Amino acid sequence: MSILETARAGILEQPAHRLHKILFSIAGGIIVASGLLVWYHIHTINTLQQRLRTINTQRRQAQNLFTRYQNIQKQKEQVNSVLEQDKDFKIKEYMTDRINELQFPSNTYKLEVSKPRDIQNGYKEVSLDANFTKVTTKQLVTLMHEAEKNERVYIKSVTISQQKQVQKIDATLTVATLHIKES
Repeated sequence: MSILETARAGILEQPAHRLHKILFSIAGGIIVASGLLVWYHIHTINTLQQRLRTINTQRRQAQNLFTRYQNIQKQKEQVNSVLEQDKDFKIKEYMTDRINELQFPSNTYKLEVSKPRDIQNGYKEVSLDANFTKVTTKQLVTLMHEAEKNERVYIKSVTISQQKQVQKIDATLTVATLHIKES
């Protein structure tokens, strides 16, 4: 007699109420096991979806960084192109010409050029402090507008103080330019 026949005979010889308990226990075990499998499957899917969301967020961040890097590289190429056009650019001469064009009296301004200072990414920055006394706001604004017409020049800071005389100010205008650092 085989094991299956022995088990079958043992089960069939049981009273009906005990047989019902055994069948309900087996059915309950199958239901609990199925429930655990469904829970495990749902838990695994949720975990994988969360990982997928995290990876997608990181992918978008990486794409944004790459796009920003490409934009910065394009801007750097544009800056280098502008700087290569006039390697001997002198900010003091440029600002003196703008001041003379706007007919500032010679006793109303003083220009001081700083030493070139190394900045990041292979550039040197040369700053010019232009100190003005007893000028109008219109004169200062016009000079700033004229200075920024040249792509090489940018305004770093402006400090203005009111003169006691009507409609006159004292101002310090700091402008700068970049040069390519020589290796």
